[in-house]
Amino acid sequence: ELILEAWRDYFRILKQDLAVGHFTMDNAANNTASMKKLSDTLWQEHEIKFDPIEHQIPCFPHILNICINHILCTYMNTDFADVPSTWTNALGEVMHKEDYIEAIAWDPILIYWNIIHLSGLRLTVLEWEVLQDLKVVLEIPHEAQQCMSSESRPILSKAVPAFEMVILRWQALAKHAPHCGAIINAGLDQAKQYYQQMGHMTAYCIVMFVDPTICLTWVDCHW
Repeated sequence: ELILEAWRDYFRILKQDLAVGHFTMDNAANNTASMKKLSDTLWQEHEIKFDPIEHQIPCFPHILNICINHILCTYMNTDFADVPSTWTNALGEVMHKEDYIEAIAWDPILIYWNIIHLSGLRLTVLEWEVLQDLKVVLEIPHEAQQCMSSESRPILSKAVPAFEMVILRWQALAKHAPHCGAIINAGLDQAKQYYQQMGHMTAYCIVMFVDPTICLTWVDCHW
């Protein structure tokens, strides 16, 4: 009975905490500023405590988009110092680091777009190899985005597990294919920052707890 009463007290407090509501927003500076302003206004005019960080749920697609853009905007300047001089691709062919770096320097993504709009251009074998590697890297966040899309009935309780899967699979790919890991780093660093921010929001833990498909399994794994 004491345990049940403790739970009742907790959920009474939780109901009060959630009364103001949570907001899903893009990760933009103006949104962060507006939440801070809302917090100040609620306290000054109504003496309502409102944590602007706790109640601002980052937009899942926007977070993934930021991570992906960091990869695409920096891949031409990737540091391959820790990458072996040679490796084997999916077809069993030996790839040489110097040739691979040279192919990246030509910006195969831009060349590919020019091929679509212009004639007379074509990619070299190594430039195609770079594009194939980028496809493998970006397929991971794409699958996470698909599971959180409207077609898959996205719910907040799946956000943290889906984001964790992106980080874990990127880390696994980086270990298996170091040359891909060098490209991934920029996006992975961003992903880890957002993952740390998620840890400051109790809403994620609450929705996972009340989700019958998750309950305490996530807590058991991480605590």
